[in-house]
Amino acid sequence: MSVIPTLNGVFAKIKGGVFHVKQPTRPQESKPLSVLHDLGRTLSKHSDYIMANQPSAMQHDVTAALAMLKNINWHDGEVQKHRPELNDAQIVEIRLLDIIANCLCTGVPGDVVATTFANIGTKPSLVVAKNRPPTPNEREIANKILEAALSKEKDFLLSTVIKYTGRNILNRIKKLRECIFKGETENVLNKFKVLEEDLEDYEPLDLTNEFPPGLVAEFPNVYGIKKGDISGTHAKTALKDAFIDIQKAVKKLGLQKEFDSNANNVEVLNKLDGTCTILVNSTFMKTRPDSDEFNQRFIRRLKKVTRNIGGLNEITRRYSKQPDRVHNLVWVNDLPGYVDINYPSVKLANTFQEALSIAKVPLPELAKGNWDHIPRFKGFRTKWPGASANAREIEPKLHCEVNVLASLAHLIKDEHGNPKKPDTLVIGCSKQSCLSCNLWFKEFNSKHGTKSTTSGSHGKPFPAWGLPGDDGANKLVFEEINKKLTAAVQVTLGPPMATAHNRSPSDDQASTDSDSGGTHAGNWGSTRRGGSG
Repeated sequence: MSVIPTLNGVFAKIKGGVFHVKQPTRPQESKPLSVLHDLGRTLSKHSDYIMANQPSAMQHDVTAALAMLKNINWHDGEVQKHRPELNDAQIVEIRLLDIIANCLCTGVPGDVVATTFANIGTKPSLVVAKNRPPTPNEREIANKILEAALSKEKDFLLSTVIKYTGRNILNRIKKLRECIFKGETENVLNKFKVLEEDLEDYEPLDLTNEFPPGLVAEFPNVYGIKKGDISGTHAKTALKDAFIDIQKAVKKLGLQKEFDSNANNVEVLNKLDGTCTILVNSTFMKTRPDSDEFNQRFIRRLKKVTRNIGGLNEITRRYSKQPDRVHNLVWVNDLPGYVDINYPSVKLANTFQEALSIAKVPLPELAKGNWDHIPRFKGFRTKWPGASANAREIEPKLHCEVNVLASLAHLIKDEHGNPKKPDTLVIGCSKQSCLSCNLWFKEFNSKHGTKSTTSGSHGKPFPAWGLPGDDGANKLVFEEINKKLTAAVQVTLGPPMATAHNRSPSDDQASTDSDSGGTHAGNWGSTRRGGSG
């Protein structure tokens, strides 16, 4: 075993080629790089990005501003604009990385995973991060899941995911179940039933106009119809069957807390995936009005189910051609010189008004003085976590996608901060990025001339967002959040008007190209070849 100094003064013990990083008790000055040439690359000064201590004043102000934005239900309606454009290969790559991140996510609240492909030393590797350091058990599970991707046994990866991280799939199914059955036991309109009624009046032209070629090619195998018979009758039959099957499947699965030991789960999930695939790719669903909020939410949830089930086939296909990327799994926390940030807890003000006053947020004329005459303020006041001191104390965390970019920044920029080729890291994530992560990526790219990105952002503020270590980007993000808070307060507490941040509420994240799902036909045949649900 040898002991070497890393870039931020941490001593890394090397045993069997694996780095074990010993965390310092206090921040230490950076030391020059004199070793690690065997890694085949030059490391950027990691402590420039992931620092042991963050400026507590800026962290407090960022957290408070995000808490205020969240309190007034604000989100960035233009969050997808000005994001780096990806080429076709990068779109495929980021979709695959999203699927892998979903596989490794346990489904436990707060567990978020980010992934990217990068050359660590001379090896192409899958680099993984969580919103917190992974436990030994999570490391073992990740290895088992990625090893399962190499198996030639049909559905072995899906059965492995069900066993170890199946809760994440169940969470998606429960969201879909809620979408379908909401209102049945309440005195409100069930919008899924309205969709079914619209289907009764819908007359498809024919199979080729209703579904993409990959699905049409399966119809003779699934329904036993003759090749070339593409009548609209078959298309409508498939749609009506899909509506029936999806209700049966989510009613059964959506009530489970965990997957039981029933071996039939794989068959049931494959059938559900096929059903979702039919609906997502149908002209009937695609031509619904964009203004139909329920329809947009329903499609998003269908896509997320297909990504978590049928999307696994994409991992198997990819890794059958490039198995080296499975064997070299690298956690961000194990990178040489990595130091976890020790964030201080942030205590929010006792009231929403006090928080606005401390932050010196300019108020509209209507909101000056007594706020009781503002109808909307009552809700904002009661939502603020002022009743409990514990609720007002927030522990920031470094979000995993930012952690990945900050930790691998040396791969896309040189020692002078200029971009180098490749200048892009595409990063997959088990959830869409929050407002702050999206802003940080934008400012980091602007500062260094790079084009790194995740697949998309829901644009919502998340108060427990920890500042990364790039001071320049941090400052710009802080300024942007303050601008958004000022504008949001003017609109929200001012005279009633159409808000500038209007957007259809998302269930948890909006879908993007990477979240498209549903275009594979691999599990579609199982919709009519038996299987319970």
